[in-house]
Amino acid sequence: MAGAEPVRSAGPAASLSAGSANPAVPEPAELSWKIDDLARETGITVDTIRFYQREGLLPEATRQGRSISYGAAHLRALNRIKDLQAKHFSLRAIKSLAEEGRLGLVEVLFSPLPAGPSVPSVAPAAGVAPEIDPGLVDDLRRAGLVNSTGASGTCGTDELAAVEAAQNLVALGMPRPIVLLLVELYVKKFSELEKELIDAIAGQYRTSLEDELEALASQDPDVLASVLPLAEVIFHYVQKRSMERVVQEAIESLAED
Repeated sequence: MAGAEPVRSAGPAASLSAGSANPAVPEPAELSWKIDDLARETGITVDTIRFYQREGLLPEATRQGRSISYGAAHLRALNRIKDLQAKHFSLRAIKSLAEEGRLGLVEVLFSPLPAGPSVPSVAPAAGVAPEIDPGLVDDLRRAGLVNSTGASGTCGTDELAAVEAAQNLVALGMPRPIVLLLVELYVKKFSELEKELIDAIAGQYRTSLEDELEALASQDPDVLASVLPLAEVIFHYVQKRSMERVVQEAIESLAED
C-alpha cells in the first residue's frame, strides 16, 4: 500500500474503525483487501459493504490508480457493526452512537459477565466512613432501599454499600430522579418476587417439595453458604439483561428523533 493516501473520515466511520485501546495489541496496518476479499473475510456481502460506505459507516477506501483497497480499519468497523447488529441495534442507532462517541458505553454495558459465582462488591473498605449525602439517604429510605431509621452512619454494611452505589450513579451523571425511580422499581418488583417465593415454598410447593426442602435444610453449612452467591449470579444476569434492553430501547428511540 506504499504511495497510497487513504482518506480518513472524522465522522461515525472514525469511531467505528477505532482500534483497541490496549497498546499490547498491534495494529495490522499492512493488511489490505479488495472488496471481494473483504466480503469473504467478514461474511458481509459486497453490496452491503458499499451500502455501509454510502451511509458513512466505513472509512473511505484507499485508491491507487484504478485499484481500490480496504484495510484493517474497515475490518474493525465491519466487525463492530456485525457485533452491534447481533445485539439488535439498528443501523440508525449504530450511526447515532458513533457520531456521539458512545460506542464505548455500549461495549461496557453489553460486555459478558465475569466468570465464576462472585459478583463485584461496592462495599466500603473496613474502617472507612464514606461521605454520604443525608438527603439522598432520606430519598432512598422513602424509595424502600434503606430500612434503618437512624442517620446514614447507622446503616448496615450492605445498606451502606447500596447507598454508596446510588450516590456514585448520581456522581457519574445519572439524574437523581432516574436513580430514585430505578431504586423504587427494583424494590417494588423484588418485594413482589420475595412474596411469591415465600408463598410458593410455604404454600403450593410445600407438599410436593417437602423432601427436597428438608434435604436442603440438612445440608452442610459450607454448602448452604455457597447458595446465595450462586443465586446472586442469576439475579445479576437477569438484572443486566433487563438493563441492556432498557438502554437499547432508549438508544433506538433517541436515534429516531
